[in-house]
Amino acid sequence: MKVAKNQERAAEAAYRVARPKREQRAEADDPRPALHPAPPVLTPAGPSRRLPSPQAVRWRYRLAQWVSVALGGLVAAVVIEAALANLTSRGLAPDQLFYALALPVLAVGLGVPWLVVKVLWLWKRRRHDWGP
Repeated sequence: MKVAKNQERAAEAAYRVARPKREQRAEADDPRPALHPAPPVLTPAGPSRRLPSPQAVRWRYRLAQWVSVALGGLVAAVVIEAALANLTSRGLAPDQLFYALALPVLAVGLGVPWLVVKVLWLWKRRRHDWGP
């Protein structure tokens, strides 16, 4: 019995000497035993998930494209409405220049999110070799 304890103590001492002092201090501060007895490298990996099909990914990108267009259009409409409210609060009437500048704001609010998602889809398709 004493021999086994002495061997365990000797093994622990050799282990302490081989480790950096930083790890020894961390262990001295944390009296709890390790939650994972084996190092993470030696534990078996869980079952891997199947990757989604290209059609499913494309559907998600189309959905994101339409949602982003709706949000961009909503933001552009709010900006135009705020500008119109500002004009009317000062007692001014919107003229053709106001409407001429409102159209590009609306076009940018609708078009930029569409293009951003489109470019992201093209990059993903090329990265995964999902067609030309």
